[in-house]
This record gives sequence, structure tokens and C-alpha cells, in this order.
Amino acid sequence: MTDMRRLVSALYLCMAFSAPCAVEARSVDERVYLVPAGAVDARIVEKIKEALPGSFPMAVKAAVEPEREMPRHSYDPSRKQYDARIALDELSPRVRISPEMERALFITDADLFVPEKDFVFGLSDKDKGASIMSLKRLRNEFYGAKADERAFIGRAVNEALRRLGYSWGLSGCPDRRCAMYSPEKMTDDAIARARFCLDCQIRLRRRYSGSLLGPVSGAK
Repeated sequence: MTDMRRLVSALYLCMAFSAPCAVEARSVDERVYLVPAGAVDARIVEKIKEALPGSFPMAVKAAVEPEREMPRHSYDPSRKQYDARIALDELSPRVRISPEMERALFITDADLFVPEKDFVFGLSDKDKGASIMSLKRLRNEFYGAKADERAFIGRAVNEALRRLGYSWGLSGCPDRRCAMYSPEKMTDDAIARARFCLDCQIRLRRRYSGSLLGPVSGAK
């Protein structure tokens, strides 16, 4: 059975039984390199690494790279934050990847911003094949609430999926159950969104048939 016939069959079963399901993964591997930018809890990076292979409608392999230093001149002392665009521009060349089949995801504990926003959870660049995400605002403690490790890990995994989705050409999704849905602030329901809706899965699969995926990337 051809790839296209298998895809059509999978979609038919999903629609026929009105049940969420993952589109069959492609045999060719996409590779994602997780790169700590500055000191980051290795346990969190490992949790993200474990979650990635089963979260996409294509075969994905994840590996952890050695830590890179957060670019010092991306820091804005007046805001006590790091400019995500400057940081990503500086960090991207430090990991050699092929944007066709590889992605680099930089993970930092630093608070990020872009000039037109007070803060961003992360930033992605499709052309570079690279993204950066911040763990800072994913913790309950940032909002003065009691620490919740499970919620933190769920949010971190979800943000990693969203960053990679943007880097593969997806845009924000209106489906609140989808990883590509962009919340204005972090809440515990982010744990339930660590998956892609069927529409976003299909759009990711079109990457292999030469179809365009839409807007390049975004910061949220």
C-alpha cells in the first residue's frame, strides 16, 4: 500500500469513528537536537526528549546536545530579559544542522522578549530550522503559586511541540486541544494540549509531498 493510500485510510478511520488518532508516521527520520542555553535542569530536557518521538505524525528522533552559553549581548538590563531574536540569531550557527530534515531547539531558563511584546514563551525560525523556548514562565512559582512539577513538565513539553511546529511551518491553531493553540498565559490545562490536532497533523505530513505549509513562524 502506498504512503498516500495509508494516509487516506488512517484519516477515514479517524473520521468514521469520530475519534482522535495520530496519522501514520513516515519511515524517514526527522532529527531534533535539544540544546540547553545556559544552565538548565537536565531532568526537564530529558523529559522533553522522551516525549518528542511519539508526539508527531512522522518519525522523530531526539538527542541532547552540550550546553551553549546564552549570548550576553542579547540581554537587556533595563528589562532584565533576553531578546529572543538576537539570542536565536547568535545560537543557531553554534549547532550544525540540515534544515531539510533536522531541527535545533534551544532551551533556556532566561526570560525572553521581542521588542513589540512584554515577553514571549519562545521564538521559531523556519528558515534556520531553529527555535528557542524559555522555561521561566512555565513554572507556577513565577506567578506566585505553589510549585507543581507535573504541570511544569506538561507545559515544557507542550511549548517544545509548539516551537517545533512553528519551525516546520505550522501557524497558531484555534483548537484549544492542539499543541499549536497559543495561550495568553500558562494554566494547568496546557498539560492536555501536548498533542497535535488532526488538521495540524495533516499539514505536517504535507511537508513530504512538497505542499506549502503556510506562515513561517511566530512568537507567543
